[in-house]
Amino acid sequence: MQERTCSDTGPRIAPAEAVSHRILGGRADAGLILICDHAENTIPQGYASLGLPPGELERHIAYDIGAMGVVERLA
Repeated sequence: MQERTCSDTGPRIAPAEAVSHRILGGRADAGLILICDHAENTIPQGYASLGLPPGELERHIAYDIGAMGVVERLA
């Protein structure tokens, strides 16, 4: 079995890109937290397009289309 190593061990996500969440206003007394995973199709620059053609990033393969809109309305 061949061992593979990687000499590029630096971070692929720049600090400015590290923010991966948004906090929306709502009623603190509602007793409910809404989480929307896979809400956007953005990819950190260090990962380029992950080998996907641009059209694929607009499909469900890249994100849950409409999910963030639902969470925003519920919030």
